[in-house]
Amino acid sequence: NVTYNTSASCPPASDFYGAMDAEYAKLTTASQQQNDLTNALDVAELTCKKNGDLALCVDFFIMADRSFVFEGDARPFNSEAPYSASRVQLYINPSNCEWTTHYNSTRVYGTSTVKDSSDSVWDPSRDVTCARGADGTISITGRFYNNFCKWRSVACPVIDAFIQLRPNSNMPGGYDAYFKRDGFPSMGLYNFDNATGTFKKIHEDPERIRSHTLNFTALIGSWKQTVKLPVGCERL
Repeated sequence: NVTYNTSASCPPASDFYGAMDAEYAKLTTASQQQNDLTNALDVAELTCKKNGDLALCVDFFIMADRSFVFEGDARPFNSEAPYSASRVQLYINPSNCEWTTHYNSTRVYGTSTVKDSSDSVWDPSRDVTCARGADGTISITGRFYNNFCKWRSVACPVIDAFIQLRPNSNMPGGYDAYFKRDGFPSMGLYNFDNATGTFKKIHEDPERIRSHTLNFTALIGSWKQTVKLPVGCERL
């Protein structure tokens, strides 16, 4: 797994985090993964947690145990899931839009063939954008290529999303969520609550196709996009 930061003030993942992530990846069955996630709730080093002021979390993961030829994450929505149980996690500072990503490895289903690095497909200068409006509205775009690909191309599966978070103190997560994105994989939006020390749900949007042989097709074009935008608003 590779961690990317957008500021010198964001230190890279420690050797300890890397070691814990490697150990977690050895779990090979869905039941083992679920047990580990449950136990991890009480182990801060294993769970997604607020990183400084990066309180907003965008979590992309595959519910099924596979997606065509690649392994999935075999889990339901979980605001405390470690990034080793997701495809990509994006953390954002709602005050200044500083962000960091955790890109997970990709493994061919049922084999030991795995790709850890995303250097050949990831461009932090353009794959994530974040803008904060005067009213506190956060507008985010994300583009995440499958890091098993050798390079960026039209043949490489890619997650595309536009997300807008509008402050609303009446909502548990503190925001109303609007978005237009590919119908795969699943997406969870969370906000860290300092009072409870946990992530609160802003919105959870499941993948449109659950079949492990067809779910990836929701990435093709825009035929299976999921859209939740204010009336009259268009994007992408």
